[in-house]
Amino acid sequence: MRLVPQVLEENDLLLGDYLGFEIAEVTNANLQLVLELYDKMLNLQKEVERLRAERNVVANKMKAKLESFERQRLIEEGKNLKDVLVSLEEDWLKLTDEVQQEAQCVPNMTHPDVPVGREDCSTLTKVVGKPGEFGFAIKDNRLQCCFFVPKYVVLQYVSGSKFYYLKNEAVLLEMGLVNWAVSEAMKRGFTPLTTQEIVRSSIVEKCGFQPRGTNTQVYSIESSDNA
Repeated sequence: MRLVPQVLEENDLLLGDYLGFEIAEVTNANLQLVLELYDKMLNLQKEVERLRAERNVVANKMKAKLESFERQRLIEEGKNLKDVLVSLEEDWLKLTDEVQQEAQCVPNMTHPDVPVGREDCSTLTKVVGKPGEFGFAIKDNRLQCCFFVPKYVVLQYVSGSKFYYLKNEAVLLEMGLVNWAVSEAMKRGFTPLTTQEIVRSSIVEKCGFQPRGTNTQVYSIESSDNA
């Protein structure tokens, strides 16, 4: 979320041209509104930080030995700062959420060489290798009996229709492919990292995962904001 408004500020005209098709096709993004809200959010954040610093100064002064009237004055000043901060922090949180919601409507930028349009506008840029040639007839649905647990056997009663189970060599193949992919990534400087299975919905949204329509790959936990 934080990067989007900054990119908009730096590439306002470029994004306006680029997003013309995207906005018309799939979004209701308002670039100018995102910039205005982001600017308001930054200004309000600066004010909140300034008042927090003042509150800390008052709190530090009260640690010293003071006359009763001076202590009372600092108590009142601290109370007033706290009341103002509570109100401003609530406004800042609401504005932050509003910026997030509006910024999420802006599609990600692609490379300048990517054709603008639907799938029929795509172009082939590179071919790596060639399709394999085998000296035997390639199996198709018969592989299911050897390496997959048929859906009609048990899955619909355990996990539902969107899942599958692997068995035999298919399990070893999957684990081997994962291990190979991780090894190749590490050779190129990447650090392997395991993540949690459950995250807050707000984090999922801020990572840019926003399925459109009624179907979704996100499963939510009832009565929580976890997914």
